[in-house]
Amino acid sequence: MNERANRLQPYAVLAIFFLAALAFRPLLPVDETRYLTVAWEMFQRGSFFVPTLNFFPYHHKPPLLFWLIDASWALFGPSRPAALLVVFAISSLSLHLTRRLAETLLPNRPDIASRVEWVMLGNAVFLLYSSLILFDLLLTCCVLAAFLSLHAFARSGRRRDAVVFGLLVGLGILAKGPVVLVHLVWPVLLYLWWKPSPQVLTNGAFYRGVGLGLLAALVPVAIWLGPALLRTDGEFARALLWNQSAGRISGQMEASHPRPFYFYVVLLPVMLLPWLASPTLWRAVRARAIRFETSEGRAIRFLLVWSGAVLATFSLISGKQPHYLVPILPLVTIVLTVLLADATLRSIRRTALALAAGLVLFQAVASLALFPRYDLDPIAAFVRDHPEARFGFVGGYQGELNFLARRTQPIELVALEHADAWFNAYPGGYLIDFYKATDPTPGRPVVTTNYRGGLAGVFEKSAAP
Repeated sequence: MNERANRLQPYAVLAIFFLAALAFRPLLPVDETRYLTVAWEMFQRGSFFVPTLNFFPYHHKPPLLFWLIDASWALFGPSRPAALLVVFAISSLSLHLTRRLAETLLPNRPDIASRVEWVMLGNAVFLLYSSLILFDLLLTCCVLAAFLSLHAFARSGRRRDAVVFGLLVGLGILAKGPVVLVHLVWPVLLYLWWKPSPQVLTNGAFYRGVGLGLLAALVPVAIWLGPALLRTDGEFARALLWNQSAGRISGQMEASHPRPFYFYVVLLPVMLLPWLASPTLWRAVRARAIRFETSEGRAIRFLLVWSGAVLATFSLISGKQPHYLVPILPLVTIVLTVLLADATLRSIRRTALALAAGLVLFQAVASLALFPRYDLDPIAAFVRDHPEARFGFVGGYQGELNFLARRTQPIELVALEHADAWFNAYPGGYLIDFYKATDPTPGRPVVTTNYRGGLAGVFEKSAAP
């Protein structure tokens, strides 16, 4: 098999995994349904600068992923497969950039570069998140590309490389906000650990280039943020610029997911599966296969400290989620690949293929029993079939239905105790409720389906007794 075909194999496996996800699982509430709703409303209304959720300004996430999905929809029409094309491209790019990082930091180890994509593909966390409509792999691409540009600047001294670094930082902010700085501040501070030899720039010249890059980072942010703030009120600006950062750090923001400081330390072994169970890896650890005094060892030490510093920083932040650590997976994967150097490429490929096949099989089985509990298509179909009807939602609504039903107007929020008054005000209207079997309901059910251990239903006004 030729070199090009070998290079494409991991991406072909990833494509098959995406097709299985499309075939076997629905869009998962609440995150995937919410983010596609935001993208749908931007696309449907031509709202390029201001993301909306249920047609109200949405300040929780910046717009880069929504823009990419909308661009795909402009070419192929609004659909889940067209959105997943974007996610597949992002996941594939993260694999490619991981290889590029290995080639850059370990130029004398082509064996590591040729294996690292398979080791990444064989990481359970990467594979699980690769087909989900989330922001973390897009952020990962921005982090890796920004560091590679920073490394290019350190090697060449060209200001354009520093500017490209800054523009990529700006794209990282548009991907997931200022959290990109948490990932990139450490390689800047650790410059003495990875600087090229012979050194082209003085330390001062390097940091002046970083400063130039940070100024350049303001350009893409300003291109979006300026028009967005002009089109919204002060509350949107306050929530976007302050609540999203300070609220997550303190854990006081709604849905900030506060967890104990040791959460990521406990999670770390899971991030290394299944490679953590490899005897080859543990033999390399016992033999101290990495010699930190060599140039290769210094590169590995840099990756370990970089990823450890990011983990420690996030541990100090109250809001925690497993996927927040996805951008350090490439760093850890390169270290794992070095420790697995004595394993054959064939055995590494087999492990990755077995993991992918196992997760495909899991999705096939889950499509029969588990995933139907998360499928809102029966409710969305009713809403979609009644485009002119007025719909309300009992309780807290997170945009679960707007994309699925291709809704072009808001779904109103209605308290259960006000259901009768709402029906009287809007004859012919319908209320949607996610509820338990023992809960009171807002009216007479028209459509019901199992949902997340309870029920979801569409209700019309109850007949008079």
